[in-house]
Amino acid sequence: MNLIGRYISKACDRYYLHRYVYPFNKRNSDRQINQNNTIALFSFPRSGSTWLSELLLTIPNSCLFDEPLQRNHIGSPIELPDFSTRKFREVAEKDFYFFQPIPKDTEDEDLKSMMTRLLTGQAVSIGLYDDYGLQRLDKAEVFLVKFNYGMLLSSWLLKNFQVSPLFLIRNPYACIGSILQHELSQKLSIPEEISVPAFRYNEVYLQYESIYRSIKTPEEYYTFLWCLNIKEGFEKNKEESFLIVFYEDLLLNYEQEINRIFSHLKKPVPPEIFDLQLKPSASTYQHSLKAITGRDQLDAWQRHLTGTQKDNISRILNDFGISLYKDDGLPNYQGLI
Repeated sequence: MNLIGRYISKACDRYYLHRYVYPFNKRNSDRQINQNNTIALFSFPRSGSTWLSELLLTIPNSCLFDEPLQRNHIGSPIELPDFSTRKFREVAEKDFYFFQPIPKDTEDEDLKSMMTRLLTGQAVSIGLYDDYGLQRLDKAEVFLVKFNYGMLLSSWLLKNFQVSPLFLIRNPYACIGSILQHELSQKLSIPEEISVPAFRYNEVYLQYESIYRSIKTPEEYYTFLWCLNIKEGFEKNKEESFLIVFYEDLLLNYEQEINRIFSHLKKPVPPEIFDLQLKPSASTYQHSLKAITGRDQLDAWQRHLTGTQKDNISRILNDFGISLYKDDGLPNYQGLI
């Protein structure tokens, strides 16, 4: 970007901050977090969280905090994050890992203060709020926080904050197949020997270090992360009052699932939400548009993965002992017990 372009960009940022973000921060300086005004959506990348977020944004006077814990791309299983690209400044200051664990019983007032700033709308950030227009901040009363990188700290967050939690889960083969087609996954390299790097609370990863060290391919690495999120995030929250939403159920039983979700949130169902069933989300790949219009999303991963890749994914799932999905790719509700 040339000098004039940088000047214009900085001028625009100053305008957006003063016009939308700072007034939003000020209006919410005394905000009390509760289950009626704050929804936490926990998921995993490429699970349909953007689609579900767009559906939830039909709630009147709602806004989205998009991926506050995201930081740059993963280049290797043995490296720490590069914080040059992030949405929430405190994530860099606290040296959060890509998928950062915080054990449920952690007593850390500094981390709690950080999360309070996020959930009450005190974060000074344009990128965190602007995916669906900063104008939404003017009337925002219901905050939707999408955590695709927060499952491993979800039990801690739910213990300390009165939010309304949703857990969105998708078939791991479909998730990994979609991730492998993303350009950022092409930047991932797997060294010959890997081990868990040193970072805060990495003992959550070290419990599965033998599986971690066995990883040889990108699909195995991403499957490890998916499994870890299920084991240490979703399964550790079974005593909490959260709602499980399976991506596949949302596709196949749209009206029923929408009614179930809004019943859990104790909010009326916006009538316009039923017009969005087949509308592609903002994060939909071009090659996925045909699958959406043809209602072929459930089986598309079969074409995106080779036999070897499927076997590699299956091996990691078996090593973790996860049976959350059946052979036909649909949820195994017995696996929830």
